[in-house]
Amino acid sequence: MAKGSRLSARVRAALARPGGETKTYLARVAGRFPAAGILVDAPLRVGQDGRAAVGGQGAKDAATHFYPLAVVDVGRARVNDGDGDDVSASYTGGGRFETLVAARLTHSGRFHQIRAHLAHAGYPIVNDTSYNGGKGGGCEQKG
Repeated sequence: MAKGSRLSARVRAALARPGGETKTYLARVAGRFPAAGILVDAPLRVGQDGRAAVGGQGAKDAATHFYPLAVVDVGRARVNDGDGDDVSASYTGGGRFETLVAARLTHSGRFHQIRAHLAHAGYPIVNDTSYNGGKGGGCEQKG
């Protein structure tokens, strides 16, 4: 799952947070995710376009906890595993970040819950053209 022992330990720690009986998923999102993680508590429904939509008539309770595991500056391809150890590659640019996050569903899983909640929070999954405004790798991001 993780290449380095430090990152692997962080992934295991994130997966062992309270509520361990729930499933945990991993996603690579656009932007620099808050270090403390976030809770997205937003009811979901299936919209007329067939995608999950936040709120509105018929929306059902849905909450997802997200925890950051690693941040990458994809412009510089500099990986930080959170322990101060960077692995660098020879790409140019800078300032476009992606974050590997762990996601935990606290209410029963709704249709596209993780995708919709991440997009709603402003951190769409990278290369998810359905919930990323039709964009692939180059996407709007927070942070």
